[in-house]
Amino acid sequence: VFLIGNFIDAARDYAQCISETLGEIAQVEATTITELKNDELLRQRVGDADLLLTFAHRRREVSVLVPGLPLLNISFIPSETTRRSLASLEPLTRTLVVSIFPEFTSLMTHGVERFAPHVTQIIVVHRDDPQLSELIKETDALVYATGAQDLTSQLSAGQQSFEYRHVPDAGEIQRVVVPLLQQGILQASNTGDRNENQ
Repeated sequence: VFLIGNFIDAARDYAQCISETLGEIAQVEATTITELKNDELLRQRVGDADLLLTFAHRRREVSVLVPGLPLLNISFIPSETTRRSLASLEPLTRTLVVSIFPEFTSLMTHGVERFAPHVTQIIVVHRDDPQLSELIKETDALVYATGAQDLTSQLSAGQQSFEYRHVPDAGEIQRVVVPLLQQGILQASNTGDRNENQ
């Protein structure tokens, strides 16, 4: 199984989470869209996978880069660390949430509303917002999307920050991915039995 993500460090973490959920059913490796585009040998390796997993908004790109393979987009939820960090914010904390991908902006907004409902001053913006630098100066807490950690260099003493890290939804992996892989293993096993009997 290959997990194809946006940033390699996060993709490796996601792959590790998926591997822990799958157990011995499959080996899980990680790569990124950029690496796939730039590495022909990697595309060949990924082309030998039994299943590809990616984000919903990356599915079309992956299907073009590695056509003809089973491909699933999987759901992500806020990590436990992210949930705890949001819940620990003080009610009057001026909180700035920065998203990179528009597709994740609503997810991040929903997560903040769910795990920090007590915080009354929350602004959610996209990384490309022209007012971002000014907003960072005025915030108490910066919550940044994976891949936007460089924004922390703009913070001053007294401002806090943490990454809004997602993790694959283990429940969905169990419900959707595990049965698919088990079916594939069963089919491969049956094919092998038939070949041996011929």
